Amino acid sequence: MLISHPSRLSDEALGSETARKHNDYFRRLFDEAPAACVVTDFECNVIDANQAAETMLRRPLAGMRDKPFQLMIAVSDRPNFRKIVSDLLKSVFESSRP
Repeated sequence: MLISHPSRLSDEALGSETARKHNDYFRRLFDEAPAACVVTDFECNVIDANQAAETMLRRPLAGMRDKPFQLMIAVSDRPNFRKIVSDLLKSVFESSRP
């Protein structure tokens, strides 16, 4: 699963204790998910990844963070990957238009 997220939420941005609890809950779900999950910014640079992604990609998060996600993809698969991401972004932006 590839998740794009525009920015990281700080504790200050979360504000309330309830929001912090929800953040902690979803953090645990993300970290412990059996499916590989990678969070990127809108330019597809890696922000975060769970343990399953680290295992699948055979790279620690520290080696992926702030790098283009496409570098984690085999060179021969990159053209197809770019098309998939491009199509996905187009559909997201088109569906968000009023």
